[in-house]
Amino acid sequence: MNDSMIRRSYNAHGEYDYLVRMENRPQGWCPVWCVDKRQAVKVTETYAATLMCHIAVWRDPTCPGGIKGVEVVSI
Repeated sequence: MNDSMIRRSYNAHGEYDYLVRMENRPQGWCPVWCVDKRQAVKVTETYAATLMCHIAVWRDPTCPGGIKGVEVVSI
């Protein structure tokens, strides 16, 4: 199994920030991001798929349409 990490593009220049953890909040699992790649959580491809499902359904006032530009990358 390969290790993976989850990143998202956060601006028009294609810069990325990386998933560092998921927080369990009353409205669901909230992704927490950091621009420092060294802090990214490293997971198996299977668990990355599970995390992507949680990220896909996350909604809050700052991103009511969901989080865009999220992808799993192999490391």
